[in-house]
Amino acid sequence: MQKDHHLKVAECRHVHGIAGSFVLKLLGKEGLSLKKGIEVLIVTSNERVVKEIEEVRGADKKLIKFVDISDRNSAEDLVPFTIYMDSKDLRPLKKGEYYHFEVVDLEAYSEDGQHIGKVKDLYDFGAQSNLLIIKKNGEELDIPLIENFVMSIDKVAKKMVLRLPIYIEENE
Repeated sequence: MQKDHHLKVAECRHVHGIAGSFVLKLLGKEGLSLKKGIEVLIVTSNERVVKEIEEVRGADKKLIKFVDISDRNSAEDLVPFTIYMDSKDLRPLKKGEYYHFEVVDLEAYSEDGQHIGKVKDLYDFGAQSNLLIIKKNGEELDIPLIENFVMSIDKVAKKMVLRLPIYIEENE
């Protein structure tokens, strides 16, 4: 993990309720590390400000409240905004789980060593995450980020080895 590096973890476009809470769109597993007491960087179209989290709630942590915002009007003055958090505040992941920033820009190879392309993005759909790979020919390829398809990830070498689904030919 990168030391003291701010990562984009969530976006907010809406206020929730009268007490100054916000509805978040989490941008990968990084957003699940948001918790009470940590400070985050809030970036709006015209300011950058540090806020302390007072509360995070909701089944999948989609609502957030900050210490110094106690009413809807104050909250509405802030939206829309993006939340960045320091990488040192990220929670440890289980084996086989990866943060968005750890897989984007990795070079993707097939099991037999053929270069497929480069990971452009990671989409989290709840049940599983999907890798968006830009192939050598410019086409996009979606691969589930599960052990049936991802054979290995080497973060140091910036490389991953994939087992391609049967319906995808390597040389396309």
